Amino acid sequence: MKQYLFFLLFFISFCSINAQNTNWKQIDVPGRESFEIVYQSKSGTLFGNYLITKDAYISKDLGVNWIKIGVNLIDNSTIFKEDNLNNIYIIKSYYDILIFNNTTNIFDKFLTLTSNVQDIDFLIMEIL
Repeated sequence: MKQYLFFLLFFISFCSINAQNTNWKQIDVPGRESFEIVYQSKSGTLFGNYLITKDAYISKDLGVNWIKIGVNLIDNSTIFKEDNLNNIYIIKSYYDILIFNNTTNIFDKFLTLTSNVQDIDFLIMEIL
């Protein structure tokens, strides 16, 4: 019985590790030495940040082409939210909520709060 459990545990671990390896691939990014991808939307759009210049980029084709969309716009602490219509929102400083415009590739101001909101997830659920 102990051997059976050991074999089952080993087999499940092997399958899990093998499945994770097949999901990763290297993609080209601007500023290879210091670029981070901070969010991937449901539709596959990648949002990245070039750490040296603080330039924000998007890729709508899984990293083949990148478009600069601003400076100091996103970083690894930016909060991203998506609604059921695949609209992408970011929360800046807990006061400004921006919505991504897929046509112009920029974030437009969606809402400005007058005071800091502690439970931002609850607020976003109510708005969206």
